[in-house]
This record gives sequence, structure tokens and C-alpha cells, in this order.
Amino acid sequence: MNRFFRLFPALVVLLASAGCATDPGVRAGWTLSDADFNQLKPGMSQAQVAKIIGNPPMKMTFARQQEEVWDYAYIETHFRLRSSVYFDMRGVMKYHTREMDQVYYGCGC
Repeated sequence: MNRFFRLFPALVVLLASAGCATDPGVRAGWTLSDADFNQLKPGMSQAQVAKIIGNPPMKMTFARQQEEVWDYAYIETHFRLRSSVYFDMRGVMKYHTREMDQVYYGCGC
């Protein structure tokens, strides 16, 4: 069972990257940078965000928090990063985060 939890993040990334092949609006991770994400401002619509950084390879909706989250993995210099963009249920951007990609670097589990 513990092995499953270690392999689960890799499975999620594999399935998300398989979806990239079918959606032409998804930008490859090597084409994204911090400069792209720095253009995002609270109050932007999902269409405005997608125009800047492309469609997300992975979307999640959290009903209790009343938000939708778009996740992107990309490379900046020599580091693999993950950025999440948070929207309210009307599709208005609230904020975005950036962190080291724990799927690539390992979560310490």
C-alpha cells in the first residue's frame, strides 16, 4: 500500500501529460517561465489567464472552498517548478502560487 502512495504522483503526472497531446491549447512546460506567471493579476478571467499561459494540463474543482485550481509544471533555469492558479466559481482569478515540483524532487514520504 505504501508503494502505491509513492507511485501515485507519477501516475497523476503521466495522465496529465497524456492529456496534453489531445488539447492544442496546452503549452508544453519548457515553453513556460516565471515571466509568464508574473503577468497574472487577481481579477483576470479564465480566458485571460489561458491566453497568457495556455490551458491547464490539470484542473481541479474544490466545492467546499468554492474554487477551481489550474496546475502547471514548468522548468525555470535548472529547476522544475509547479504553479497553481486559483479561481472562484465565477471564473475570476484569486491568486497563484509557485513551488518546487514535489513530483519530480520527491515529497519525502
